Amino acid sequence: MRIIETVPKWKQEQKENNEDFLSTVLNQVFAIAKQDKNFSSKRKNDNLDEEIKTLETKIKKQQNLLEQAKKIEDETFKKVKDLDEQNFAMKSRLLEILGSEL
Repeated sequence: MRIIETVPKWKQEQKENNEDFLSTVLNQVFAIAKQDKNFSSKRKNDNLDEEIKTLETKIKKQQNLLEQAKKIEDETFKKVKDLDEQNFAMKSRLLEILGSEL
């Protein structure tokens, strides 16, 4: 199927009235295709839906892992900072004991 002629005025009005018109139409077509058994792509759609669900589950798990990694990174950074402060205090104390100053 080829589009022979387009009507620019209609396209412009459509964009002004409804920015996601194409998205809405495609969603409706896929909703009909999922429910109607006469569509040959129903099995493919079901397989894609299952794959999407598994991928969304994996994404959630990876996001949880990233959050945990961020918490660990923050805690480690805080501990390193505390140890640096303790190290500096210990150096200062040792130099005072030895009779020197920083």
